[in-house]
Amino acid sequence: CIQVKDIKKYKAEELYQQIESIIKPHGINLSVYSESSSEVKISTYENGVGKTLSCGSAAASVASLMLKNTESIKICSEGGYLMFCIEDGKLIMRGPTEFCFNGDINE
Repeated sequence: CIQVKDIKKYKAEELYQQIESIIKPHGINLSVYSESSSEVKISTYENGVGKTLSCGSAAASVASLMLKNTESIKICSEGGYLMFCIEDGKLIMRGPTEFCFNGDINE
């Protein structure tokens, strides 16, 4: 995860394309995030998948950094938001769920 001042200026997909030749053949998942007083915005590009609407593990990574200075944090992505806090020494993730895709795999 890379912290940026303005997430609109630094898109994860564009940064990934700039370093793609260096990280191949293994690849990485790349997230960029920006912080305001009330929330954190995040954008993720996943290796082999592309731009994602949301990534819980990326949001959890950022939240674990941010929760050193606050009790709870709201992480927002294009897919929605997640709330994080620490309870009994564990990182807790809460947020709404919704069905967003249905498909079939042809063998």
